[in-house]
Amino acid sequence: MTFLFHAKESCAHAVRRLGSQRIDHAIAALAEAPRSEKAVHDARKSIKKARAIIRLVEDGLEGVGRLDRRLGRVARQLGAPRDALVLIQRFADLQRGHRLGAAGDRLAEAFAQQRVATETALQAALPQMLEALAEVRRRVKRCDPSGGWALAWRGIERVYADAAKAHRRAQRSRKATDLHRWRRRLKEQWYAIRLLVPAWPEALQPLNQELSRLSDTLGLNHDLHVLGTEIRRRETDRDRKRTLLRSLGVRRESTSAEALRHGERLYAEDPAAYARRLHRYWRLWRDEAP
Repeated sequence: MTFLFHAKESCAHAVRRLGSQRIDHAIAALAEAPRSEKAVHDARKSIKKARAIIRLVEDGLEGVGRLDRRLGRVARQLGAPRDALVLIQRFADLQRGHRLGAAGDRLAEAFAQQRVATETALQAALPQMLEALAEVRRRVKRCDPSGGWALAWRGIERVYADAAKAHRRAQRSRKATDLHRWRRRLKEQWYAIRLLVPAWPEALQPLNQELSRLSDTLGLNHDLHVLGTEIRRRETDRDRKRTLLRSLGVRRESTSAEALRHGERLYAEDPAAYARRLHRYWRLWRDEAP
């Protein structure tokens, strides 16, 4: 199921089509295979896309805040087991570089137990999550954002400006919270570009791929930060804790420097100029479409 604008559809139709499709996909995945790691991950990604299309037209959509909060709550619940699994995987990577012995085994077991607890909580909450998704789907299918495509283009400019602002803040502070905030804004920008790729694939597909890679780099940085937080909380040996945190710090510094360097190029353009350029691509595509 593609996440793309169609050349001749109205903005309101695009929002209803894309939003309801992604929520339908999330519901189907969870209903058919609620214990499947892949199904849960696919459902979470679909919800993020639904949130992205809703936020794109938030200025002209009544009650958008409530819809976004409900989808966000479900996405966080779905994300907890995967976050726990990623913690296990990142710690396994760290173990390969350090001889931790029994202490490492104890930490690994604690992380495994944490994953089981999150999976149990997810299964218990699943009926309420499906109910919430069904309600949001009903509202999205009836929504009628006012403002037409001009509304969407204001949204595209806004998400770029928000991402650029978050990048500047992360560049100044280098804090994990600011880097993670930038990643959230960058993913909104990425989803907007994915919608527009058909307008000029030769130009926009490379940008789409670059945003995907950058999101992965920032995601790794966040994973390492979370692992460091857990080691600070759980590791009792001071020397071992210091060694592990130093190793994680080196990797985090490398990934953050790489991401911030790419961001300087990514946000070299003024938001209004960026939106005008993409709008020209889109307008030519629509004019040429049969």
